[in-house]
Amino acid sequence: MNVYDARRERGNNEPPERGITALRSTWMLGPRWTMTAAGIFFGTLLEYRAISSYVAGGFDRGAATGAFTGMLCYLFCGMDRAFYLTDGGIVSETRCWGHTVRNTTPWNAVRSVWLIPGNKCFTVAFEIGARMLKLPFPKDAAGEVEDLLEELLPDGARIKRPAR
Repeated sequence: MNVYDARRERGNNEPPERGITALRSTWMLGPRWTMTAAGIFFGTLLEYRAISSYVAGGFDRGAATGAFTGMLCYLFCGMDRAFYLTDGGIVSETRCWGHTVRNTTPWNAVRSVWLIPGNKCFTVAFEIGARMLKLPFPKDAAGEVEDLLEELLPDGARIKRPAR
């Protein structure tokens, strides 16, 4: 049973919302599980150093900094961020240890869009007010992204392509 069939059974005949997912963050050095394991390892190492320093009676500024950095390692290893293009707008979703924060920027807030082809991915840069939001997409999704943008962008927004 797909999403549309489940909605029809509940009496909601609206078709499901379309969506295209941007690629995950490119700053990561490896797969998600390795980054999580590294965060837990280094967080535990730093916390152990801080606790052993406290027990030995020599808790100083360096140990406090290590304890704080270890806590940040634990926090960031459970964090994930994703961007989606949907009918409602650009959705930014941040997950951190089971808590999800979802923000939607409506399409009428977008002033212009830059479509930037690249070697490894297809980048779409949205001009939203005074800021620029750059989202990488797979190269094979370029046509689907362009079709969605042409359909959903407001009349005042322009699609721009850099000169090559």
